[in-house]
Amino acid sequence: GQKLGDLGQDILVHGNEIYIAVNGSKTIFVTDLSLKIKSQVNATHGGSPLSPRAFAAAGNKVYVTYYEGFVGEINPDNYSVRLTAVGENPDGIAVAGGNLYVANSGGMLYPDYGTTVSVVSISDFVQINTITVHDNPAILCASSDGEHVYLMSYGNYADKPAKIQVIHTADNSVSDLDYASPSDIAKGADNNLYILCGGYDENWNPLPGRVYKHDMTTN
Repeated sequence: GQKLGDLGQDILVHGNEIYIAVNGSKTIFVTDLSLKIKSQVNATHGGSPLSPRAFAAAGNKVYVTYYEGFVGEINPDNYSVRLTAVGENPDGIAVAGGNLYVANSGGMLYPDYGTTVSVVSISDFVQINTITVHDNPAILCASSDGEHVYLMSYGNYADKPAKIQVIHTADNSVSDLDYASPSDIAKGADNNLYILCGGYDENWNPLPGRVYKHDMTTN
């Protein structure tokens, strides 16, 4: 019955625990699988609390983006957090090939949104590369073999519409995918990417709503 606070943002089941990011209240709740609260995880930088955004897991560690420009690595043994810097207002995060891929949305920089994805080495926990992508990158999903990372970017809500792209992790090259009016993506248990398309046009007329299934292995 306990309230979590302001703006629940993401949730991750990791082993026997559930991690819940509460962005506006700048905290992460850790519960058991029955939702009994075990701990709260709070990170700061320079004395200021950080705003958790999205989760990913690799090995026994949980990774979280913080909207102030960081990725955090949470040690589930003691819930300590170490930080590494990435781009402006990181949002989505995915794991592929021993690296973290982080969407630097630049969401607070309107009208000049971010256009990069950071690549962070999991072993060294430092940014090793940046990839230029479409405006306002947001949601990332990695294929099971780690060869493809799919990205949905929101664009600028005007002359640059939302777009789906794929990052080929062998060389971090980027290709556009031809899906009109995307609004969300999710990875299925069958290693397919499900792409939700719809929304509204510039005059707020509803666009046709469709869900596409995209093979993440063969692209």
